[in-house]
Amino acid sequence: MKIEEYIITHFTGILKSPVKNLKYPFIVPGTGYLTELWSWDAYWEALSLKRAFEIFGEEQMTRAGVSYKTACAHMRGSVLNFLDAQETDGFIPIMVSAGGLFEGFFKEEYDKGTPLNQCLPFLCQFVLLAGGFVGGFDWVDIEKLVKYMRYFEEKQYDKNSGLFFWQDDIMIGIDNNPTV
Repeated sequence: MKIEEYIITHFTGILKSPVKNLKYPFIVPGTGYLTELWSWDAYWEALSLKRAFEIFGEEQMTRAGVSYKTACAHMRGSVLNFLDAQETDGFIPIMVSAGGLFEGFFKEEYDKGTPLNQCLPFLCQFVLLAGGFVGGFDWVDIEKLVKYMRYFEEKQYDKNSGLFFWQDDIMIGIDNNPTV
């Protein structure tokens, strides 16, 4: 099997149907993930999906099991699931889970007042990526994105250094490093 065939035949494993609080189709980082929507993982997978359509074309992608309509629904749905998880102050969790170890974790910690990392700043880029792919932005609530960015500015920005920062080191990417 050629690498190209392997890639396009495995896209179907990362596209998940709505389940529980994940009301829209969504993208997971790999076939081993079932009901967890991760912020930048979903973005990078969506970017690779878009690129696959550019390289292989709609006909070949559809034959491999991923139609353009399906890809659009999952890109858009991933963003909408994050926006649905938004708190009134703009906070959006870094991961939304409909089951497993982390189901409800971020909501419970948020309600306790624990400082948490919110959905990574890729969310706005994700909206741009998905909107460009689907051909419009009428599906996204811009006010929710404004609140999301305000939260970053108010809770995760250091005025002295001019830099944004993480609240903690939970789920920021280094946790996937086998040496950590």
